[in-house]
Amino acid sequence: MQLLQLKCCVQGCFEVKGFFCRFVDLGGNFVDTADVYCDGQSEEIVGTWLQKMGPKREQIVVATKGRYA
Repeated sequence: MQLLQLKCCVQGCFEVKGFFCRFVDLGGNFVDTADVYCDGQSEEIVGTWLQKMGPKREQIVVATKGRYA
């Protein structure tokens, strides 16, 4: 299993799409994110990317965390 932790704010969806696609092309399949990374923006980016993955989406495992407020 290859792991990608998305803890940074990434500017521009085009950059993110290329980054994630390259990750999958290299065999990555596990994305770790959380609603506290960039005030939830990282989860929105991952979700948008996953919607566009088509059948490859089934190969990706996403882990997320929540916070207690």
